[in-house]
Amino acid sequence: METLKIFNDDSKGVALSLDLLLALIPLTLVLGLVAANMGNIMYETQDTIYRSSLERVAADTTNTLLKTSGDPYNWETNPSQVNVVGLAQYDPTNEKPIEYTLSTKKMALLKSSLGEQAIQNIIGDQYGFYIVLTPINSDEIIWNLSSTGTSKESAKDVVKIERNVLYTEFSGEVVSSIKNAGHDYGRPKDYEADKPFPTSQYDLEIYDYYILIFNRGVTSTSVWINQYEVMSENDFKGHDKYSNWTMIIPEDYLKDGINPEDNYLTLKKVASNPNARMDAYVVQVPKGTSPDDIESGDVLPKSYLFQFYAWTK
Repeated sequence: METLKIFNDDSKGVALSLDLLLALIPLTLVLGLVAANMGNIMYETQDTIYRSSLERVAADTTNTLLKTSGDPYNWETNPSQVNVVGLAQYDPTNEKPIEYTLSTKKMALLKSSLGEQAIQNIIGDQYGFYIVLTPINSDEIIWNLSSTGTSKESAKDVVKIERNVLYTEFSGEVVSSIKNAGHDYGRPKDYEADKPFPTSQYDLEIYDYYILIFNRGVTSTSVWINQYEVMSENDFKGHDKYSNWTMIIPEDYLKDGINPEDNYLTLKKVASNPNARMDAYVVQVPKGTSPDDIESGDVLPKSYLFQFYAWTK
């Protein structure tokens, strides 16, 4: 009996050893598979990290371009002194950029030799990029810029960032406006632009300023810049009440100091029937621009799709 008891006790040890061995077999297989695929796992992990970094860099670059006016904010007046490019129009009244509204002049300068390196300074030399601007729901390319070297077609992994923006291909900019001016019978009403526009001696040397009037039934008004009348009530009444006008602002009506000073657009005694309205815009254009080249369809910003592609070189 004692001998049998000893044998039974020993059997328990053998069974335990067999169970442990059987349990180790799948664990060993798993470890073997992991070891065999460790290279692929590390590669995929590294690839995920790189893509995450690329996405962050692309998004940061896009935000810098579209949500800031750059450093300095008016770098387009002296491109050689630019520190960081930003494309958003700058509102001098509120002293902040108008996010996602692109400055035509800044966009034009970015297409020069300055452009590629300026973008490269933001995103980093290890990345390639391609920027394209198209109308909403269209593939027509309005504006584009790309880095040299590896193209996005030959890149292994490409990140794409899209944003809706406002932009005009017109060579000037709307610098002040009065929209939906009118009144419902009663006493004629005066309007002043909510944003004045600054000019200096330097501005008047390189820009002309025009007033654009788009009338939708207003019967009478007069148009003023500062204390000067650009269009009188009699001039206005001499046309059909649905006419549009493009009028140059004489230079001596505008401020011409060494430092920029504000100018004010005013509509006086706006008279209309109910629901009749008018819009007035001041546009800044390169010196010598013909009035025939200043049309509402070109002057007013339109919606576009801004697409930023980035990849590792």
